[in-house]
Amino acid sequence: MTVDGVYQDNRFQGIAVTHKAMATRSRQISEIIANSVQPDVIAFQEVSGTQAVIEALGEYAGKYRVCSHDVLSPALN
Repeated sequence: MTVDGVYQDNRFQGIAVTHKAMATRSRQISEIIANSVQPDVIAFQEVSGTQAVIEALGEYAGKYRVCSHDVLSPALN
């Protein structure tokens, strides 16, 4: 089965985006940030809004001050 989309597996095949898949990806991102990178500053290209950034950081969100745009600019509404 071929799935079109921006998310791909390690063979670059498209994968379906489900709640379970997003939860798994969010956990993986949190683990990478905590165990591998340990950055002072983090920027997310595809994550918008304070709550979404906190969810992406997972249990490590408390280690960072989250600054995000929670409102779209008038040109994008």
